Amino acid sequence: MQVGDLVRITRASIGVPKGSIGLVIECATHGNNSPHLKDLCGQKRCTWGIKLNGLKHPRRYLEMDLEIINASR
Repeated sequence: MQVGDLVRITRASIGVPKGSIGLVIECATHGNNSPHLKDLCGQKRCTWGIKLNGLKHPRRYLEMDLEIINASR
């Protein structure tokens, strides 16, 4: 996944229903050694900033809550 990808939200949250579509605008990390940003294998993970139609501010999601619809190349 990378900035510019079109994604579908696979987990409902307050104000954003399951199946909503958005655009990836950033990969947000909270420091190099944050333990909550590493998976069980020790791989570094990030939260993705998603711009949703109709919302003023981007929302952050984990990659497991997103499905790529159209990847930017």
